This record gives sequence, structure tokens and C-alpha cells, in this order.
Amino acid sequence: MLYFLPQMQTKIANEGWAVFHATPDARLDLSPQEYVDFANMHSGVLQPARRRINPYHVGHGILEDINRRHGGDETTVAPIMFEMRERPATSRWCATI
Repeated sequence: MLYFLPQMQTKIANEGWAVFHATPDARLDLSPQEYVDFANMHSGVLQPARRRINPYHVGHGILEDINRRHGGDETTVAPIMFEMRERPATSRWCATI
């Protein structure tokens, strides 16, 4: 199981970033119906799974926490995200133990 740990961490980080970055905002010119359709699909992706880990849900939660702690938007989270990717997974994992 430990063999696949870095791959799982990368998947959670990548999927979380994709969902965090895909949140609609005023820059997108969406009609009200398109916004509702997008929000419905987006909430379905973020739904926690019952019997397994949903990497979209976990990754989005991690990035929302980083965003809340640093008080910014995706431009604040991006450098932190890239810094996390540059460090080896073992050093990140050992630092949390």
C-alpha cells in the first residue's frame, strides 16, 4: 500500500486543483440556466463517496483550507500548490507524522 501512496497523493492534489480551478465566477459569461447546470454537475463531482475516497472532494477540501488560511483566491493557492508538488512525497508524508 505504501508503494502507491505518492500516486494517491498526486491524484488528490491534481483532481482537487481541477475542481478548485473550475469553480464558475463572473469571468464566465453564463446564462442562469447554464450556471445552474454547471453547479449541479460540480456538486455531483464533489459529493463524498460512501465506500472509498473521492479524490475530487478531498483535494478540493485541502485547497479550500489553504485558501482560507492564506486569505486569497486561486492566485494565492497556485504557488503553494506548485511548492507542494516540488517537494518529494516522502518528505511531505514524514513531516505530518
